[in-house]
Amino acid sequence: ALERPYQELGRTLGETLLEPTRIYVKPVLAMIKAARVRALSHITGGGFYENIPRSIPQGLCARSQKSALRTPPIFDIICVGARPLFFLEYIACGKNVPEKIAAIVSGVAEGCVQSGAALIGGETAEHPGMMPAEDYDLAGFAVGIVDRKKMLDNTRMEAGDVVIALPSSGVHSNGFSLCRKVFDIDRNNPDLYVPREELGGRTIAETLLTPTRIYVKPVLALLEQVDVKGISHITGGGFYENIPRAIPDGLCARIDKQAVRVLPIFDMIAKWGNIPERDMFNTYNMGVGMSVVVPAAQADTALNILRENGVDAYVIGGIVAGEEKVVLA
Repeated sequence: ALERPYQELGRTLGETLLEPTRIYVKPVLAMIKAARVRALSHITGGGFYENIPRSIPQGLCARSQKSALRTPPIFDIICVGARPLFFLEYIACGKNVPEKIAAIVSGVAEGCVQSGAALIGGETAEHPGMMPAEDYDLAGFAVGIVDRKKMLDNTRMEAGDVVIALPSSGVHSNGFSLCRKVFDIDRNNPDLYVPREELGGRTIAETLLTPTRIYVKPVLALLEQVDVKGISHITGGGFYENIPRAIPDGLCARIDKQAVRVLPIFDMIAKWGNIPERDMFNTYNMGVGMSVVVPAAQADTALNILRENGVDAYVIGGIVAGEEKVVLA
């Protein structure tokens, strides 16, 4: 049926379903500029009955003539009519359980509060038959702005600069494929729910689900008062793939492994999975969610600012001459 031409479509059903989404950005922006728009509605999941009411004030009603209706999608971003700094989330799920979706969005909103970003909305896509009912997938998109003259420039980095660690709160959402295998999570291993002394009395499950720490406000405070020459977000790929991104050619971040305050959960992952130390530092943050490079003369000031903003930062190394970009010694 998908490959058979239909007279009412003028082509096959398969071709019709794969028709690219029409983009209305330019014409809609022109209408907004000409002050000819009072409201915009993105007719997406939920159709007319769920989307048009979002832009209609109390006491008024949008009356549509059915014979005149077509299906014009307009991107959510255009609906705001402006360009603020924002975060946008997308949730795909096997079954839309309102309480579960509300809990997810509540967590996203809390993250936005912590980072000072506006959560302008999002998208929830229900995929029955494609995803199990209890599964969901969450994605996010953020927009920010910076004065060009204030952009970080690592070409000013030099040997003698100091590398400061900002402690992580846990695994930080990376390396969970390995965690599932090591702890046999897919089989709902009962060991996941046993309180562990080495984890401060918490279970492995609770520890793995510790929310990611958000460093936005502390780092912004640091940038206002210290000459920060580089910042690395220690995410998937660990030390070996993330720190080099902030280091210019000819220099190397020499990290003192003994100085790194490795969290107990990483020791457990390494022990239970028999994972080599280098692979651990190449997969996980190991207790360091972010690192910053500052001049040695400003290191103490940087540490004080971060600590005043709730981050127990500490020095983990320094910048030296070299071509490897990062060395753990």
